[in-house]
Amino acid sequence: MITTETTDALSPTGLEVLAASVRGAIELTERDGGFAPRRLPGWTRAHQAGPAIQLMADQTLGVRLALTTAATRLEVEVAVARIAAPAGHEQRPAAFELDHDGTTERIDLTEGTLIHGDPSGDVRREEGDVSTLRWTLGGDGRTERPVTLWLPHTAEVVVRGARADAPLVAASASTAPLWLHHGSSISHGGEADGPRGPWAQRAATELGLELTDLGFSGNALLDPFLARTIAAERADVITLKLGINIVNIDGMRRRTLLPALHNYLDIIREAHPATPILVITPITSPSHEDLPGPTREVAPGKVAGTPRAWTPEDGTLTLGRIRELIAAGVSSRQQGDPCLHLLDGRLLLGPDDVDRLPDDLHPDDAGHRLMAARFVRLARDGGSAVGTAFAALTTPATDTPT
Repeated sequence: MITTETTDALSPTGLEVLAASVRGAIELTERDGGFAPRRLPGWTRAHQAGPAIQLMADQTLGVRLALTTAATRLEVEVAVARIAAPAGHEQRPAAFELDHDGTTERIDLTEGTLIHGDPSGDVRREEGDVSTLRWTLGGDGRTERPVTLWLPHTAEVVVRGARADAPLVAASASTAPLWLHHGSSISHGGEADGPRGPWAQRAATELGLELTDLGFSGNALLDPFLARTIAAERADVITLKLGINIVNIDGMRRRTLLPALHNYLDIIREAHPATPILVITPITSPSHEDLPGPTREVAPGKVAGTPRAWTPEDGTLTLGRIRELIAAGVSSRQQGDPCLHLLDGRLLLGPDDVDRLPDDLHPDDAGHRLMAARFVRLARDGGSAVGTAFAALTTPATDTPT
């Protein structure tokens, strides 16, 4: 039960305990009397072309606090910042989910800071209030059990403190295999309902894997600093969902895409010489398959590429062409790299599933569920590329909806 009552019977927990409980972040930054989990290391800021990717990396997709406690009451103080929705679009809340005793309880925050951006790249913060999340957990006050707080996938969070009526202890490190995933907005999952709604999060839960999710809306662009970040992280399997953002910004041509892809894979492979790497090409997007970018809004809630004169010979990239080139690039490496695998993204969401793409680009919550279910099924199929990549990591099969 979510409560609004506060009490002096609760004792504070040190920030060092809370920091030690963080899972799914690359690093923690001291800020505003607390700490902010980040999904990119600080050194990458000097390598970024603008603020967009850092704004996405500061959002706490897949980040959670894993604790052990006998507490019956819990308060967590947070400062939340959300990107302001464009005019005419809904400002979605920052959703927190707390797992305890086999139940999940959710708090949607609508207060906090709003981040405003403009086409020039300027960013302005409209500062808001600090919030206190309050839960009544039940229990007998003596029996310790795991409690996990999932942070919002579409908001920046500064954790400023916690109070409880029993000690909070950082949970022991997970022994589950480590899955590291990188992708675009389709992995970031802004349209998914809640912090565990994005498809990779759902799949990781079903497969029993510990996931670090480097999904960055609009920013899966083969940046070398991102490849170096992945190279520096521990991982038992790595998945890279690439392609759509290159069309979205009309960012490359055939001449530049293939060398960039090979350089990206070289950086990761040199650091992870035997780790399975699965490259996933784009899911379907009807308005981008045969139309190059940049992406533009063509009607309220609908996007498409940009019609113009072009030919395949000039190297202009459509989504279909990018899919072909990524497949060719991966295929050319596979003879010398048996741990490199390829998945056609349309097996996760294809032409028959366009009703799950309300804007012709981003899956809705049901689309994320469908993608997760299909990915799990493939991961448990030893005859598939996904199954080969995940062969040593997956849990026994259970009934999974399709």
